[in-house]
Amino acid sequence: MNTCRRWLMRTGSVLVMLCVVNGFSPRFEAFAQDAGQEGGEVGACCLPDGMCHILEEDACYDADGYFWGEGTVCQPNPCEFACCIPEAYNCKQETKNNCEVAGGTWLGVGVFCPDPYDPYFNPCKFGACCVPDFGCIEVSDRMCWDEGGAFQGYLTACGSFACGACCFDPYICVDSTTKQRCESAPSDSPPGLGGVWAGEGRTCEGETCVALWCRADIDDDGAIGVSDLLLVLAQWGPCPPVCVADINGDGVVNVVDLLEVLGFWGACP
Repeated sequence: MNTCRRWLMRTGSVLVMLCVVNGFSPRFEAFAQDAGQEGGEVGACCLPDGMCHILEEDACYDADGYFWGEGTVCQPNPCEFACCIPEAYNCKQETKNNCEVAGGTWLGVGVFCPDPYDPYFNPCKFGACCVPDFGCIEVSDRMCWDEGGAFQGYLTACGSFACGACCFDPYICVDSTTKQRCESAPSDSPPGLGGVWAGEGRTCEGETCVALWCRADIDDDGAIGVSDLLLVLAQWGPCPPVCVADINGDGVVNVVDLLEVLGFWGACP
């Protein structure tokens, strides 16, 4: 079988593509291109849109592309990078188009599976992690667990999450989770914790949950009861600059504040 291996050769500022069959008999192919500044290495460059272009190395990197080396070509398409297959999040080398057709998530140029520097690292098992006393970082699932963090799911990003504390009662608290996971019920999909969100950046140290349980004690009498309920009703509506009955601090006294009083009804711890 005759195998055609294509090479680019420079003549001044012009590129010529040759087909070399079985190591000899070079044949000219209809390809010539202005190579720009003479002297730079030219070859196949995979751009972020998944397309391959013949570019100089510097131009490729300036366009956030991946350069395959001098003399490399775009046929067959070399732009096969990590594609994350749904459900199992297995990693497979695919072009952007083939990955998306298969319903996968293409991770972009220069991302391989496995990682050439770490054959045990699966780039598809990578996502947002809430780490105690640190916040959100994007790491592998295993690294997240090694750091004592809460992994938020494969291919998730920190921009979508706010990490904080979740309270179950005044004295039971879970650190490093998200508002959605804290407030969702255990029967939801994915299952939540069914707790009360203490706020972004909050930790379980000190009296975080005690303060949360007592924030509906508007009149500060040590209990959440009828007097607090009446204050909510009396101040119902948009607040002036300060409104003591605006328990959740959203600038208006409404049903959310009313539910806060009813939800924490009783003596403060």
